[in-house]
Amino acid sequence: MKRILSGLLMLAAGALLAEDMLQSLTPEELKSQWSPVKFAQLDGRRVIHCAAKIDAGQTGMNYMRFVLAPATPWDLRGKQVKLKVRSLGDGELFIVRLFNDGSKTPVRGYQGTDLLKEEEQEIQLGTRTSNRMKVETHENPENAGKVNRIEIWLGTRKSPAELSLIISGIAVEPEKP
Repeated sequence: MKRILSGLLMLAAGALLAEDMLQSLTPEELKSQWSPVKFAQLDGRRVIHCAAKIDAGQTGMNYMRFVLAPATPWDLRGKQVKLKVRSLGDGELFIVRLFNDGSKTPVRGYQGTDLLKEEEQEIQLGTRTSNRMKVETHENPENAGKVNRIEIWLGTRKSPAELSLIISGIAVEPEKP
């Protein structure tokens, strides 16, 4: 049984990427999923930091999760999403999935373990694979202009465990060939 017993969520805005979407997000666009969600300040910057504790005795994969739900859908036709992330604690699996209105299948996504580091890493969610990325693409060009739900997950098999994720930038920019 997957359970998250307690958690706190904060998101961090770092150096501006193309258009830093993080700065324009409102509290209504950040949705709690198994953990409370709130904006805060970290080192003078706007942040969302997601943290959760897993109790001893939990088996299988345990996750923390939150959803970004932009009020205006993101138009990703010919564009990519860049996330700047770092993980503290016991995170073993990081997942990001982008959905269009009402869809159960992601338009784009990332799933992997290679970016779970304390140093800031960049994830590119485009229609192509780049550097250490594992990109799922289920893109219909008609839907790429309607992304309005971004699910972000961090998981671990460890128990007890502490999960912590900082997102320091979110940008939508032209995809490079």
